[in-house]
Amino acid sequence: MKLIYLYITLSVLTLVMFSCSPDTTAPKEQSSIDSQELISCSPVTFSDFTTISYNVKTGQTVTVSITNISGQIIKVLTNSEARTGNHSITWNGTDAHGNKVSSGVYCYRMDTGRYSVSRKMIYIRH
Repeated sequence: MKLIYLYITLSVLTLVMFSCSPDTTAPKEQSSIDSQELISCSPVTFSDFTTISYNVKTGQTVTVSITNISGQIIKVLTNSEARTGNHSITWNGTDAHGNKVSSGVYCYRMDTGRYSVSRKMIYIRH
């Protein structure tokens, strides 16, 4: 599925067409839909940082990563055992080496042993 986003960067109106694979919740087992949920990214369009919130209904290893629209991993925010409950993690627009990434569309992704979901966000570098 392709989505069109308009965003302003450096006073230039840019039209970006992209897709993030997979775009929707992709459970490996039907029952896993009830055990995990990627809740949100706030704000979705940001320049300093964004907070990614998720819920774990059964304790297990959770990986939250940032990818570009081609699916290449930019940064792994967490890859650890998560207790049952609500969690949040912040991304400041940097890659795995601490360098600021370019303005553009990125995906935040949550993976467990049985569940994977990805959503889109827009980073505007200043």
